[in-house]
Amino acid sequence: AALKINDRLPEGYISRAILFGDFEWNWNAAEADYKRAIELNPNNATAYHWYALQLAQLGRIDEALQEIIAAQKHDPLSPIIRAARARILLVGRRFRDAVVQCQKALDLEANFAPAYSVLAQAYAFQQRYPEAIEAAKKYVELSGGGDQERLELVYVQALAGQRDGARKAVDEVRDRGETFSPYDMAAISVALDDRPEALRWLEKAIKQHSIDVEWVAVDPRMDGIRREPTINFPKHPFSFGELVHVLSKDVYYARALHELVKYGHQKANEQPPDTGEVDWVKTELSKHVKRLSKAELAELGFKHDPDDDKCSNNTKFYMLNFSRYI
Repeated sequence: AALKINDRLPEGYISRAILFGDFEWNWNAAEADYKRAIELNPNNATAYHWYALQLAQLGRIDEALQEIIAAQKHDPLSPIIRAARARILLVGRRFRDAVVQCQKALDLEANFAPAYSVLAQAYAFQQRYPEAIEAAKKYVELSGGGDQERLELVYVQALAGQRDGARKAVDEVRDRGETFSPYDMAAISVALDDRPEALRWLEKAIKQHSIDVEWVAVDPRMDGIRREPTINFPKHPFSFGELVHVLSKDVYYARALHELVKYGHQKANEQPPDTGEVDWVKTELSKHVKRLSKAELAELGFKHDPDDDKCSNNTKFYMLNFSRYI
């Protein structure tokens, strides 16, 4: 609404970019709005800050660091921007550098809870578990000590080998029925080497449109469920194109590919799909479809019995209800 009144308002573009990115998972549109906000006000630290986080979520770490450094230039005393730089370094696997930036954020504000959250993970990924647990406990203390905050500590404990305690804590959180992030539950399940449970929580997080899911492509906590981290998933304005390239050989993976095709089908009248992209989706889905049960295939929209002798594996893709798009 603000942009309808004044289309040169940087804050309006930032707000819309956050809406596009965090709630619609339309990162192409979000990026365009962040760039427009920066164009209108090159001194706006908030625009650089949020744009940097989105770039990091998409794995564009070098670009993200450039933008977050620009944000620091315009707001050098902001602990949240400093902590954001630490998070970008964390997902870039530069754990020692992340620790340094967390400490600098805490120099600016000694009780800044988000810095302790990143610090705990940065220590944990270096197997500095006593320091990680101490930082996680400090985060819980400073952030209110609710169940959601406790999950940060539980994750570090699970990673440190305190598995029985971590499992007990997870059960307690789940039984209390308070609000918590299913994405964090997925991360804990990964740390506990329970991949099926991790995928169940991750799918729940995506169904709930959890904001945390935006980090799944780069989050070190999810490394344990990535079987094909180098898959070259084609860029696409729909969220699943960016999210699901980290998963493979699972029911959810095939379902997400299905959603990508569905989106392309819906947009076909506006812009013809790229043939290469369609071929890529067809190839990838054909790899995984044989692993699915008949019920799962039906849920994904397959029209026919995949065991029909007349249907080869290479043509199963065409059973989807989106043949016009293809």
